[in-house]
Amino acid sequence: RRHPTMARDSVLRPALVIMLAMSGCAAAPRPAMTPPVAQHPVIHLRRSDVMQREPDSAHASARVWTMQKSAESRTNLVEMRGKLSYHVHPEAEHTLLVLKGRVCAWAGTEALVLEEGDYISIPRGLPHKYETLTETALLLSFDAPAYDPAKTVRLSEEGVHFAPCPRD
Repeated sequence: RRHPTMARDSVLRPALVIMLAMSGCAAAPRPAMTPPVAQHPVIHLRRSDVMQREPDSAHASARVWTMQKSAESRTNLVEMRGKLSYHVHPEAEHTLLVLKGRVCAWAGTEALVLEEGDYISIPRGLPHKYETLTETALLLSFDAPAYDPAKTVRLSEEGVHFAPCPRD
């Protein structure tokens, strides 16, 4: 059987040690933190320089320049004209920021008008399509994770009832 003073001392002694250590730590300067090292180099591109080179892919309704691509994401500059067909990206979230022009985007069958500065993020697996409301539109497109465009699934619009695009 322990003596009552010994039980009290066994509780108080560790508390006293912790208090002394904390009071000393508060006055001591913290060691300098080393900033994390970047995993990838910084990328700085000018739109005019990107658009002067040949696009990485081009068809009647869009020219696409890849600006950055890693296993985690892909960023493209897209110059769009007219309609992009109804499609789905089964493996990636698709995000757009309108830099110039106006676009009608259908996420599923819901129509949204996107103007300069507007942003839309479409979850993976949600069918969507686009149509420019101005002669052309310039978009920043971001996909995560980066996906192979060959895996894009084109869908038939037959029997799909899309909401009308509000045109001002």
